[in-house]
Amino acid sequence: MIRVIRPTEIAAVTGLRATRIRELEARGEFPARIRLSDRAVGWRSDEVEEWLRSRPRAKDVPADTTTRNGIGTTHTGATTTRRRRRQSRRPA
Repeated sequence: MIRVIRPTEIAAVTGLRATRIRELEARGEFPARIRLSDRAVGWRSDEVEEWLRSRPRAKDVPADTTTRNGIGTTHTGATTTRRRRRQSRRPA
């Protein structure tokens, strides 16, 4: 049976945030939403399930260790940077 996945559920089903889903939709890489009424949309569960099945498994994909600007980072490095910024803002 085909059911409609509403926007409040789509993140839980896919593991993606709404902004990422919109980006993928705009590029044609995610199933298009369907209009249910003037103010309601959703996705067909069969299309979303097929999209999920088409995704490569994490073990089959090499880990991407770069950020958007192409510079590698680690969690520790990012935390250290934030800590330094906070310390430099403290009044003397």
